[in-house]
Amino acid sequence: MVTYTLNQVPVARTKYDGASDEAKLMAEVFERLLEMDEAKHGSAGALVRRLATLADLSPHAYIIALQFGCGNTGALLASYEQQAANRGCTRQAVHWQWQQDIKAIGLCFPELAELLKGYRESVRHKEDAMSAADGLRQAMEGGNDADTI
Repeated sequence: MVTYTLNQVPVARTKYDGASDEAKLMAEVFERLLEMDEAKHGSAGALVRRLATLADLSPHAYIIALQFGCGNTGALLASYEQQAANRGCTRQAVHWQWQQDIKAIGLCFPELAELLKGYRESVRHKEDAMSAADGLRQAMEGGNDADTI
Protein backbone atom coordinates (compact mmCIF):
# COMPACT_ATOMS: atom_id res chain seq x y z
CA MET A 1 0.00 0.00 0.00
CA VAL A 2 1.25 3.48 -0.90
CA THR A 3 0.97 6.20 1.72
CA TYR A 4 0.85 9.75 0.47
CA THR A 5 2.86 12.29 2.42
CA LEU A 6 3.17 16.04 2.47
CA ASN A 7 6.39 17.30 4.06
CA GLN A 8 6.91 13.75 5.38
CA VAL A 9 3.53 13.80 7.15
CA PRO A 10 1.10 11.09 6.07
CA VAL A 11 -1.98 12.48 4.29
CA ALA A 12 -5.25 10.62 4.19
CA ARG A 13 -6.78 10.55 0.73
CA THR A 14 -10.38 11.51 0.44
CA LYS A 15 -12.38 8.70 -1.01
CA TYR A 16 -15.55 8.90 -3.02
CA ASP A 17 -18.30 7.35 -0.97
CA GLY A 18 -20.82 5.92 -3.42
CA ALA A 19 -23.14 5.05 -0.55
CA SER A 20 -23.54 8.61 0.71
CA ASP A 21 -26.97 10.22 0.55
CA GLU A 22 -25.72 12.88 -1.87
CA ALA A 23 -24.32 10.26 -4.23
CA LYS A 24 -27.55 8.26 -4.13
CA LEU A 25 -29.64 11.33 -4.83
CA MET A 26 -27.38 12.40 -7.69
CA ALA A 27 -27.54 8.89 -9.18
CA GLU A 28 -31.34 8.99 -8.99
CA VAL A 29 -31.48 12.37 -10.74
CA PHE A 30 -29.09 11.18 -13.46
CA GLU A 31 -31.13 8.01 -13.96
CA ARG A 32 -34.34 10.03 -14.41
CA LEU A 33 -32.60 12.37 -16.87
CA LEU A 34 -31.42 9.38 -18.91
CA GLU A 35 -34.96 7.97 -18.93
CA MET A 36 -36.26 11.34 -20.08
CA ASP A 37 -33.64 11.54 -22.83
CA GLU A 38 -34.45 8.01 -24.03
CA ALA A 39 -38.15 8.88 -24.26
CA LYS A 40 -37.48 12.06 -26.22
CA HIS A 41 -33.96 12.67 -27.45
CA GLY A 42 -32.49 15.95 -26.21
CA SER A 43 -35.29 16.79 -23.80
CA ALA A 44 -33.24 16.14 -20.66
CA GLY A 45 -30.49 18.48 -21.80
CA ALA A 46 -33.03 21.16 -22.66
CA LEU A 47 -34.63 20.81 -19.23
CA VAL A 48 -31.29 21.06 -17.45
CA ARG A 49 -30.34 24.16 -19.47
CA ARG A 50 -33.68 25.83 -18.75
CA LEU A 51 -33.45 25.01 -15.03
CA ALA A 52 -29.88 26.31 -14.89
CA THR A 53 -30.94 29.52 -16.62
CA LEU A 54 -33.80 29.96 -14.17
CA ALA A 55 -31.48 29.35 -11.21
CA ASP A 56 -29.14 32.06 -12.56
CA LEU A 57 -32.00 34.52 -13.15
CA SER A 58 -33.66 34.03 -9.76
CA PRO A 59 -32.73 31.43 -7.15
CA HIS A 60 -36.09 31.99 -5.42
CA ALA A 61 -38.02 31.41 -8.66
CA TYR A 62 -35.97 28.25 -9.24
CA ILE A 63 -37.07 26.90 -5.84
CA ILE A 64 -40.69 27.82 -6.55
CA ALA A 65 -40.55 25.95 -9.87
CA LEU A 66 -39.03 22.88 -8.24
CA GLN A 67 -41.55 22.87 -5.40
CA PHE A 68 -44.47 23.25 -7.78
CA GLY A 69 -43.04 20.53 -10.03
CA CYS A 70 -42.91 18.17 -7.04
CA GLY A 71 -46.51 18.95 -6.15
CA ASN A 72 -45.70 21.08 -3.10
CA THR A 73 -48.19 23.92 -3.46
CA GLY A 74 -48.38 24.84 0.23
CA ALA A 75 -45.91 27.72 0.03
CA LEU A 76 -47.46 28.91 -3.21
CA LEU A 77 -51.00 28.96 -1.83
CA ALA A 78 -50.07 30.72 1.40
CA SER A 79 -51.36 34.27 1.57
CA TYR A 80 -48.96 37.18 1.17
CA GLU A 81 -49.55 37.99 4.82
CA GLN A 82 -48.47 34.50 5.90
CA GLN A 83 -45.44 34.61 3.61
CA ALA A 84 -44.47 38.06 4.89
CA ALA A 85 -44.66 36.85 8.50
CA ASN A 86 -42.29 33.97 7.68
CA ARG A 87 -39.81 36.21 5.87
CA GLY A 88 -39.99 39.25 8.12
CA CYS A 89 -40.98 41.70 5.39
CA THR A 90 -44.12 43.44 4.16
CA ARG A 91 -46.93 41.99 2.06
CA GLN A 92 -46.01 44.45 -0.67
CA ALA A 93 -42.43 43.14 -0.72
CA VAL A 94 -43.65 39.56 -0.97
CA HIS A 95 -46.04 40.53 -3.79
CA TRP A 96 -43.26 42.34 -5.65
CA GLN A 97 -40.96 39.31 -5.26
CA TRP A 98 -43.77 37.05 -6.57
CA GLN A 99 -44.13 39.23 -9.67
CA GLN A 100 -40.38 39.12 -10.29
CA ASP A 101 -40.29 35.34 -9.82
CA ILE A 102 -43.18 34.84 -12.25
CA LYS A 103 -41.37 36.96 -14.85
CA ALA A 104 -38.21 34.86 -14.45
CA ILE A 105 -40.15 31.59 -14.63
CA GLY A 106 -42.04 32.89 -17.66
CA LEU A 107 -38.77 33.44 -19.53
CA CYS A 108 -37.74 29.81 -19.11
CA PHE A 109 -41.04 27.98 -18.65
CA PRO A 110 -43.96 30.04 -20.03
CA GLU A 111 -46.50 27.25 -19.50
CA LEU A 112 -45.43 26.80 -15.89
CA ALA A 113 -45.73 30.54 -15.25
CA GLU A 114 -49.35 30.47 -16.44
CA LEU A 115 -50.11 27.50 -14.18
CA LEU A 116 -48.53 29.26 -11.22
CA LYS A 117 -50.57 32.40 -11.89
CA GLY A 118 -53.74 30.29 -11.95
CA TYR A 119 -52.90 28.65 -8.63
CA ARG A 120 -52.05 32.00 -7.09
CA GLU A 121 -55.36 33.47 -8.32
CA SER A 122 -57.20 30.68 -6.51
CA VAL A 123 -56.21 32.33 -3.20
CA ARG A 124 -56.79 35.89 -4.32
CA HIS A 125 -59.96 36.12 -2.21
CA LYS A 126 -57.75 35.76 0.87
CA GLU A 127 -55.66 38.71 -0.26
CA ASP A 128 -58.40 41.22 -1.08
CA ALA A 129 -59.91 43.36 1.61
CA MET A 130 -63.54 42.52 2.33
CA SER A 131 -66.04 45.24 2.96
CA ALA A 132 -68.57 44.96 5.77
CA ALA A 133 -71.36 44.46 3.21
CA ASP A 134 -69.46 41.65 1.49
CA GLY A 135 -68.79 40.02 4.86
CA LEU A 136 -72.47 40.19 5.79
CA ARG A 137 -73.51 38.82 2.40
CA GLN A 138 -71.02 35.94 2.70
CA ALA A 139 -72.21 35.15 6.24
CA MET A 140 -75.83 35.14 5.11
CA GLU A 141 -75.07 32.86 2.15
CA GLY A 142 -73.15 30.53 4.45
CA GLY A 143 -76.08 30.47 6.87
CA ASN A 144 -78.52 29.57 4.09
CA ASP A 145 -76.30 26.68 3.04
CA ALA A 146 -76.22 25.36 6.60
CA ASP A 147 -80.04 25.47 6.82
CA THR A 148 -80.52 23.42 3.65
CA ILE A 149 -78.14 20.65 4.61
